Amino acid sequence: MSHEGTYPPTPFMVEDIISSLCSTGHTPYILTGEILRLCIQQWSDPERNVWNHKLKAEGLQWASSPTETQILIEPVWKYSVQAIQKRPAIYVKRNNMRMQRRGIADGGLAVIREDVFKSRHRYSVQVVGSHSLFCVGSTGGEAEAIASEVWRHQLQFSPLIRRDLKLHDYLVAELGTINKLEESHEHFVVPIAITWVFYETWFLTKEGPPLKTVELNMEGDG
Repeated sequence: MSHEGTYPPTPFMVEDIISSLCSTGHTPYILTGEILRLCIQQWSDPERNVWNHKLKAEGLQWASSPTETQILIEPVWKYSVQAIQKRPAIYVKRNNMRMQRRGIADGGLAVIREDVFKSRHRYSVQVVGSHSLFCVGSTGGEAEAIASEVWRHQLQFSPLIRRDLKLHDYLVAELGTINKLEESHEHFVVPIAITWVFYETWFLTKEGPPLKTVELNMEGDG
């Protein structure tokens, strides 16, 4: 049994993400935007990208208009109890990211350029982080069904995300257990954990002649 998804989607294009990477490098905001983009791509066309026939029959489809969309897909800072009363939702939250050294002094390597009066020192650290996706439904079955669809879609497209965002790794690590939502006990939530790794690399250039600090002291016989 095979399943074919659509990629890349509209209105968010992969080219825009690559352009942002060229100008800003990897940032948590870009990674959050990419995960949101992939969720929106999936639920914009549920006929092609959703397996669950019941969800498709219910017309669960994302729309750019807040009044027309049948499923909310937002960053976690837009979460509100009032918003989830009318429709299910997917919220994306960025967690902590930490730096890991690759070697002594962040793996600095001296590279001598053609200009012998300058040298470039290369440094690199491994950056490890994660995101959480929270799939919210008015029933336990609805939350489970939505989470299963999101988990599968993120998993299937993870090789392309890793390639397009130039990540060292992008792993859909866990589909969590279902719980009642603390702020609204009539709703249920299922978390999905995604981990990612990239390398932050930079150069420091030292300018000046190599013998700049050498001093000569000549004394006569007097």
